[in-house]
Amino acid sequence: MTKIYNPSEVTITFSALPFEGGLADGEFVSWSFDSNIVDDVVGTDGEVSASVNNDSRATVTLKLMQTSDLNRVLVQLMNLRKRGGGALGIGPFALIVGGTGETLVAPESWVMKAPDGSLDRGPTAREWQIRLANADYDFLPLP
Repeated sequence: MTKIYNPSEVTITFSALPFEGGLADGEFVSWSFDSNIVDDVVGTDGEVSASVNNDSRATVTLKLMQTSDLNRVLVQLMNLRKRGGGALGIGPFALIVGGTGETLVAPESWVMKAPDGSLDRGPTAREWQIRLANADYDFLPLP
């Protein structure tokens, strides 16, 4: 059976705002978890002990074109968090890949820092790092 991936079927929401349009050419989103699911150590005699690591933090990198209106939205959310403290600028995150059912969700997420920037003859990408707390990577059930 042939399986199809279509980047237009990727949905991303951050703080209940859908990310529609303005994504960079090529790779537009990536993620990385901070910790292993299971850590292990080995003793002098070779006996191995393993422990479950409950750290489920992750970092998502969103790549937007410098001309995307989403940059303005992310700056506003970042500044809410920076200036207001508390829970301002913190919201849920969801990435769902249509066709495969791949998901990355978190109940709390926030902008980690402003993107590095550069200017060129044409538009360049801005890379935003979004921090996820209690992230969950999974697949939706197949139909």
